[in-house]
Amino acid sequence: MSPQMTTTRHAFSLIEVMMAVLILGLGLLGLGAIMPVVVKQQRQGADWVQGTMAAQSAMATVQGNARINAEFWRTWAQTKPNLSGLTPPLTPAEQNFSNLIPEGSKWWVLRADALTGSIALGPSRSTEDFNNNVFQKQPVQIPLADRVYPTASAGVVKPNFVFDMAVRRLAPRDLTANPPVVPEGSSKVQVAIFVRRVDPEIRVYVPDSSPPRYLPSNADPDFAYFLALTDISRPTVERRWPVSEETGIALGEPTLSGRFEDARYSQLLGVEVTFTPGADWPRDRIVLGDPSPNQDSFAAGVVARNVIQPGQTLVDNLGNVYRVLGQDDRVSEPLAMRIDPPVPPWVPATAAGQPGSLSQVLVSLQPPVAVLVQTVNP
Repeated sequence: MSPQMTTTRHAFSLIEVMMAVLILGLGLLGLGAIMPVVVKQQRQGADWVQGTMAAQSAMATVQGNARINAEFWRTWAQTKPNLSGLTPPLTPAEQNFSNLIPEGSKWWVLRADALTGSIALGPSRSTEDFNNNVFQKQPVQIPLADRVYPTASAGVVKPNFVFDMAVRRLAPRDLTANPPVVPEGSSKVQVAIFVRRVDPEIRVYVPDSSPPRYLPSNADPDFAYFLALTDISRPTVERRWPVSEETGIALGEPTLSGRFEDARYSQLLGVEVTFTPGADWPRDRIVLGDPSPNQDSFAAGVVARNVIQPGQTLVDNLGNVYRVLGQDDRVSEPLAMRIDPPVPPWVPATAAGQPGSLSQVLVSLQPPVAVLVQTVNP
C-alpha cells in the first residue's frame, strides 16, 4: 500500500495580519487626508462656475436697465463737480461728494447704503456740464434685492452670492489745467464686478415661534432667508447683511454671520499699493498701503490680514486682475505679497502724479468667487 498523503494548510501569521492592517490603515489615512482637499477643490470649482454666472447676470442686470446705456456712462464720465456754489468751494480732488467718477484713473467704489444696501450709479447731487450749466441728476438705484444671486424671480429661496461694483475712467483728465486736459479715453468707463459668497453662518430669526429662535438658513422652508437679506422694512433684529463686518474693537473684521445690528455692510476697498520693479524687486511683488481716505476705518492689521492671503483677488487701477499667492517671504516687509500673474512689463513703477503707474488695487476683505472687469462704453 502506498503511504497516505496528507495535506498541510498554512494560515496567516500574526505578523502578516498586522502588516496588512498597517498597510490598510496607511491607505485609509492617505485617503482621509486627500478627501478634504478634493471637497474644497470641488467647492471652489462650483463657486467659480456659479460666481462667473452671477457676475454675467450682474452685468446683464445693470445693462438691462432702460436708463443705463452708453450715453449714460459717457455723461457720467463727462460730468464735473459744481464748485461754484459751495463754501468753501470743492476742488476736483473732493468731487466724490457727488458720486462722480474720479479725475484720475483710480477705482471709485459704488458704496452700498448703510441702511438699505442699495448702490447708486450716476451723479447724486448738483453738478455741472462742460458749459457750466448746473443740473440735478437722479442716480440709478440698484437695490440689494437685485444684487443677490440667484434672485427670488428665479424661484430660489436661498441666495448664495452678492455682487458689488466699482468704476473708473480709462484715461485721466485734468480740469484744473489751462486749457483743461480732457483726452478721449476720459469719457470711457470701466466697471469691476466682485461676486462674493453670502456669509456662511447666517441664521434666520423667526419671531413668530415661541420662544423666538434662530434657525440655520438651510432649515428655513420659505422666503424668510431672502427677506432677511433684502427686505429693508423688517425690524433690525430680523435683518441680515449678505456680507458684514465688525464695528467694535475688531473694526472691519468680517463677521461671516451676516449680522446687521452692531455691524456694517462689507464694502469693496480701494487700497494704495507700491510697485517698484528692479534688480531686487521682481514684477510679482507689490506692497500694500493703507485704505484710501474715502473708505471706512479699520482696526490695525485687519486689511492686511484679509488681503494678503492665498486665493485673494485684486484688480489694479489699470484694470489688470491678479491672484494673491501669499506673503512675500523673500523680503522682511510684512505688507509685501506675491501675485500671479506678474505685473505686465508695460506697467511702470509707482510714481506720484503718473496715472499710468500701478498705485491702487480694488479688493474685498472676503475673497470673491469671481471678478468681471469690462469697459461699458468702448
